Amino acid sequence: ALYESFRFGELPLWNRQMAMGFPLLAAFQSGVFYPPHLSLLFLSFFPAIRVIFIFHFLVAGIGAYYLCRNWKLPPYLSIVGAMLFALGGTVVSLTNLLNHFQTAGGLPWVSLRWEQLLGSNSWKSFLAFALIAAMQFLAGSPELFAISMVLVLLHGMAVRRSVPAVSYVKLLTVFLAANLLVLGLVMVQVLPTAELFLESRRQQPIPLQEAFHWSLRPANLLNLFFLDKEIDSTTSKGMRLFFGRDAPFFVSYYLGVISVF
Repeated sequence: ALYESFRFGELPLWNRQMAMGFPLLAAFQSGVFYPPHLSLLFLSFFPAIRVIFIFHFLVAGIGAYYLCRNWKLPPYLSIVGAMLFALGGTVVSLTNLLNHFQTAGGLPWVSLRWEQLLGSNSWKSFLAFALIAAMQFLAGSPELFAISMVLVLLHGMAVRRSVPAVSYVKLLTVFLAANLLVLGLVMVQVLPTAELFLESRRQQPIPLQEAFHWSLRPANLLNLFFLDKEIDSTTSKGMRLFFGRDAPFFVSYYLGVISVF
């Protein structure tokens, strides 16, 4: 949907293919304002996706290298550290979740700029950290961004031991000021998302009757012993049910197979 909007010269406001339409701009995961996604504007879809993946592996590796060098490690150990981070299990396991993969790749750069900010105490370093953090936020995973900020704060407390001029008050002040600036820079993504949350029924609990209907009916426990559905790509649901009219959420096809064997 993002690719098609870019190709037609439209602001990606709406995903026409999802359900009866979904506000694409209000979805963090789409990364509408994430600069590397501009490759979708200049390349066809699959080459653009390849470029995005290769670019973020390079971002992760180069960032980890410079972070290790900033820790005074020799070049050969910095190369090993870069390879372990960029090609290690944690980052590679996120490649099937592009938004998380993109956000995780920016962690070394955020940490590096944070260390430089604490060491130099200059406006240039402050703006560089805020811009890098904003880029990480726009990559599409607010969860990993929040975790990164917690790590940055804890890391800053460790760095403070080697920089006596940085007090805890100053550390927290700079951290909060930088995050307020980040929030201002990414407001174009935050406001539509906040509106979506306010208009969503996600804030309301699922009615008891609906919850039991979909997942906890005692009859559904039969699915532990009998396969109750088969895949059928000719139907709109994608499966053909044997015993019921609705596919239960609580008990899956796989549990039935395991029980039989």
